[in-house]
Order: sequence, then C-alpha cells, then structure tokens
Amino acid sequence: MGTFVEIEVACEHQPQAADAIEAAFSEFRRLEGLLSKFIPDSPVGQVNRFGSGHPVEVPREMFDLTERAVRFSEKTSGAFDITVNPLMELWGTAEMKGILPRDEEMVSTLAKVDTQHLLLSAEDSTIGFKAPGCQIDFGAIGKGYAMDRAVEVLKRYEVTHALVNAGGAISCLDEYPSAIGIRNPLDAEDLLASVTLQNNSVATSASGERFFRIGGDRYSHVIDPRTGNPVHHHLVSATVIADTAELADVFSTAVFVLGLNRGMDLIEATEGLEAVLLRGYSSPFEVHISSGLKETSRTTPTNF
Repeated sequence: MGTFVEIEVACEHQPQAADAIEAAFSEFRRLEGLLSKFIPDSPVGQVNRFGSGHPVEVPREMFDLTERAVRFSEKTSGAFDITVNPLMELWGTAEMKGILPRDEEMVSTLAKVDTQHLLLSAEDSTIGFKAPGCQIDFGAIGKGYAMDRAVEVLKRYEVTHALVNAGGAISCLDEYPSAIGIRNPLDAEDLLASVTLQNNSVATSASGERFFRIGGDRYSHVIDPRTGNPVHHHLVSATVIADTAELADVFSTAVFVLGLNRGMDLIEATEGLEAVLLRGYSSPFEVHISSGLKETSRTTPTNF
C-alpha cells in the first residue's frame, strides 16, 4: 500500500500476541493484492485494463467497497472520488517530465473522472466504465479499510489492547483512552495538538511531507478530482477522527481538498466525525478544532 505498517499489541500471552500480529499483517497483504492498482493481475488492475471494454467481475468485498466509495463521493460533493486515477497518471507524467500538463490534456483527462462513469452490477458483482479511459484508485480509502479489517482480525484473537499505525493513520483498539499527537507538517518534532482515541481511528492528509516540483514550483500530491489540479490553498493539514479508519481516511482527504471553511462545514454536518485543521503557510499555524473536540483536544500555547 505504499506505506509502513506497525502493530502494537498488549497481551498477557506472548505467543497469542505474536499470532495475532502475524494474522493482522497477513490481512494487510491480502488486501494489498485485492486493491492495489500497481499489481497488474489484481482485481483493480484488471478493472482498469479491461473495464472500458466490458464489465469485469470482482470479489464481492471489492464491489461493496466501491459502492461505499460512490456514496462518499456524493457526500463530499466530489472532493473524494475513486475515479481520480487518470489525473494521478497525468500529474505523475508531468512530474517525471518536469512539464505542466497542457490545457487540452487536462480537459480530456477530466472527462474521464466522475463516479457517474462507473457501471456497477450488484447482481453480477461487476465493475465497468461508461467513459473510455476511466480508472479507479483506492488510495484514499483502501488503507483505512485494511486497517479496519486488521483490527477485526486482532479481535478474533481476543486482543483488547492494540494500536495499528499505517503511514501515520492510527486505529486504537482499547477501552482506555490514548493521546495521539498532531505534528507540525513542516517539523516532525513539533507537536501542535493532541486528540484522544478510544476504540476509534484518526487519519491526516497534509502537504508538508509529500509533494513534487515542476519548474521550481511546489505542488501537493493530493489532486482535486473536481478541477484536475493539485490542491492549493492555506490548509496545510486535515486530521479527522472517526469510528472507523475507512471514514477517517476518506474524510481527511475530502476535507483537505475542500479547504478550511467547506471542510469544517462537512465535518460539522456529518455525525461521528471530528477534525483538527491547520492553516497557514508557515509556523505558527492556526489550529481549528471541530465543536465536538473542543473539550478534549489540546493545542500548544503558541496556537491559542
């Protein structure tokens, strides 16, 4: 999944803990084979290769995830969209060549991006595309889904105290609260805020660590599916807390795309979500906290 995964388990019996951790890692590997667009023979790879010609039968698990992704796209007004892959490919090529996409390239690529292009058959468990060149990418939902499945595996081994960390997204399986720090996106040693996790998850989308340059200009790795361009605004980090890692993964991306005002409006309008948003071009950043977190979150004194 293009990131590191760490699993910490507190358990009285070491062999049980070791078996649980190995089983959870096996679940990550299984889902990598299911959802990775970089594996040509994966179901996603097959859909992207052949879906414009005919619907492709996929495992029910992947089909159900796709249906949820479509609903998330509707909920976020297109700020989250699994059909973003043509734009990811366009900007990946631009980065490699060091040349911005031409206007006509952007227009033709944007025409391939829209969940309305998906042909979904629940009866046959197939996925196809109405628009030639449309492709899917589970990058902003697959990691969160895999984390949730790994937590379920740990539960089957009767683990009750665990942390699953996948690229900085964290799921907490514990009846007792754990404090999780939110870092300065420009200085990993500087913690700007903290939130409490207790049998829930947190994920962050940010521009500080992952970006690329073309012609000396810096561009975010997060692409806005609505405009086709890398995200560019004052929001530098969007951290979302949710009951599941899947929700945290999806909505941290969507909020980062939407920006401070529309992103926080989405959080406040969606039951079960909370957020900490950082805005500014340099330290000290403004720290914006959703209403449900204001009594439990903490910020550093410089950000009051």
